[in-house]
Amino acid sequence: MISVVCFESTFGVLGDLFGRRRLVVAGTILVAAGSTVVALASSVQVLWIGAALNGTGAGAMFPGSLTSLTAVARSMRQRAHARPARSDHLRRRSHPGAVRRRRGT
Repeated sequence: MISVVCFESTFGVLGDLFGRRRLVVAGTILVAAGSTVVALASSVQVLWIGAALNGTGAGAMFPGSLTSLTAVARSMRQRAHARPARSDHLRRRSHPGAVRRRRGT
């Protein structure tokens, strides 16, 4: 998560310079490479490197996905509904335990 926060604004600028689609594809490749490194890690240090690659790739994908969303949602009303839906989706995907309900409550 630290990599995502550190590189998100930098990748936003790079997306403006080189194209958002290229940035999302590069981020996807980094996430896939990081996941492979994590899956094959033989030590904790290698696991950390894979996690850093995952975070860097996610940092590249987030700004591109947000700008793609604003390109699709043309009106302010559509954007007002789309951005919170995206945030809610990301929250649910990254923290599945936080949205689970207890039985009986």
